[in-house]
Amino acid sequence: METSSEERPSRDDKDSIFILPLSTLPIVSPSLRKARLIKNSQLEGVVELFSGEGTGSGQVLPRDLANIFQFDDKSKKDSGIVQQVSVLPSFDVYSLRIELRKLNIDVDNDENLRLSQEQTRRLNTNMKEFITPLMTTVFGVAAGQTRNVRDLVSLIGNADQGKARQNLMKLSEKLGVHYTAIPNFLQDYGDVYLSLAYYQFCLDQVKPGLETFFECVAEIQRDPQFSRHAGFLQTSEMVTTKFRDMFEQTSSVLNIFKTITDDMWVDISGHKFEIVESSIQECQTKIGAALCALTVKMYAWNVEFPDRSRKNYARQAGFIMGEMRQGIDTVEPIGFVDFSL
Repeated sequence: METSSEERPSRDDKDSIFILPLSTLPIVSPSLRKARLIKNSQLEGVVELFSGEGTGSGQVLPRDLANIFQFDDKSKKDSGIVQQVSVLPSFDVYSLRIELRKLNIDVDNDENLRLSQEQTRRLNTNMKEFITPLMTTVFGVAAGQTRNVRDLVSLIGNADQGKARQNLMKLSEKLGVHYTAIPNFLQDYGDVYLSLAYYQFCLDQVKPGLETFFECVAEIQRDPQFSRHAGFLQTSEMVTTKFRDMFEQTSSVLNIFKTITDDMWVDISGHKFEIVESSIQECQTKIGAALCALTVKMYAWNVEFPDRSRKNYARQAGFIMGEMRQGIDTVEPIGFVDFSL
């Protein structure tokens, strides 16, 4: 199926953790392909038909699509596909690759499940710590100006220095792959670690808003009107505990992967990389789910209360007990990550 220019996912949508352009999926209906799936403030997957300043967001539940769109024999599967995908816990490209495969849903263009070039460049700083041990192994030096895997592949392709070529041969022996297969290994390596860089980026983005939210909740809990409000105290404590757990578990797992990567390069082998790669991929959906929930909830809070200096404890408390609470019980703990390298 060809994708018209107006159907192609925008850069921001491709890089989002809670937005999925429906043109990414094998949707037949032209009008539906122009819409997108989003996670609303209650963490429900809904179809957004339009969005803009002054118009708001026109949302419809996936199960109600048949009331709006006319599906013919060619497009009759569209509604079912949207309903299946809408319940996924995150719409980031890495989680989607795994979950769409489980659902046997093919994607028209694999590029739609890759980060944009602009986002990839933004992640260069986070990627450097994963590139450095590889550079040290191959060239015996730190990464220098090599900021991403594409630079590294190009550098290795021009590696006519004797020492670098010898190190590449050693690396191919350790990995158990032919010398000519090294670029493919590097692409796999780069992709799996780009996912960690992306998740770290999302974590860093949500952190300031989360800290501000915690401070606001604490202020309300100390207020005389709410300090004796058992229902609010219980709910607000549950919400903040859940948010802290999601943030801390995600941060902990990402740090574990960084540590285990350094250990992997001490005596690299193809088997070791496969173990680490598999472990990272197994965690991607849960990491994505936690970050998606935190991102959506902080976005909803900031939209509702953009000016922190304006105190409205009653409305804020009501929002915490309503919108901020709803849906978070569906986010599964990431759990302990164990490795045996």
